[in-house]
Amino acid sequence: MPERLGLWLLCLRAHAQVIHISTEHGFLFWFTHSSFYLAIVDGCRTEVFVCWGFGSSPHSLMGCASDGQVGPEDAPRGQDKLVRLTADEGELLAYYQSSTGPGVLGPRGWSCFGTYGSASSTLYLSPKPIDGAKLFSSNWRGSNGPAIQITREYGGTSGRFEVARIIARVFPAHRSYVQRVLAEGTQPQKPFPSGPYPKDKLTYKGQEIVEYITPPHTDGLGTVSYLAKGEQAIIGSAILTGPSPDVVLLSVRLPQLLRSLASPITQQVECEAAQIK
Repeated sequence: MPERLGLWLLCLRAHAQVIHISTEHGFLFWFTHSSFYLAIVDGCRTEVFVCWGFGSSPHSLMGCASDGQVGPEDAPRGQDKLVRLTADEGELLAYYQSSTGPGVLGPRGWSCFGTYGSASSTLYLSPKPIDGAKLFSSNWRGSNGPAIQITREYGGTSGRFEVARIIARVFPAHRSYVQRVLAEGTQPQKPFPSGPYPKDKLTYKGQEIVEYITPPHTDGLGTVSYLAKGEQAIIGSAILTGPSPDVVLLSVRLPQLLRSLASPITQQVECEAAQIK
């Protein structure tokens, strides 16, 4: 069996194309009337190789333009992103990413734009066109409709104030970080809070990951973003990652018919954040 697997892998490396599929950990082989497939699953990534046959459909990364500290950046092109999704989810979701910062799953056909700087990197998704200049305007108060935002705040830079603020809200096991930031004697722009938002529903998945729901028309972890209070709840996750630590904050508000997609979107962000060293 190992020898045969090695032969198949040589064949697959020579003729491989990549598509998405959902499987369990390990290897999975299967045939159709015209193709032989091998799936290799590793963590949150699934690679499916085609050794022969036609009709495979690679899923390309949806590149997003961005702007920030050193000027505009073009959208990345010509890349594939391997993501664990069911067939139905794969029909509805695409993977969006700018040239810097975190990526995120979102409904196919949405617009996207990224911002970046020394404190944080953010990616915004919307079913409507996004005016990048508006994101930098102090007059813009955010969107109260469907949108997705993912931000990585850098705890080793000026982003440490926002990292400390989120830790003070939802990561009690890491309050020593807040005390270290306060001990610097540098005055943050806003005072640090104490404890969760009163109406947020929190589900802890360890000391470094918390999933949340911010109810409609309510301030909460979901509105620590450009998602303003609106008719629909905001669903997401806050994750501590890396040695600094950094905070990855996901905020998702989807149309009613797409709300079931919040779960795979959140799971993929958590999986990728866990791999940050």
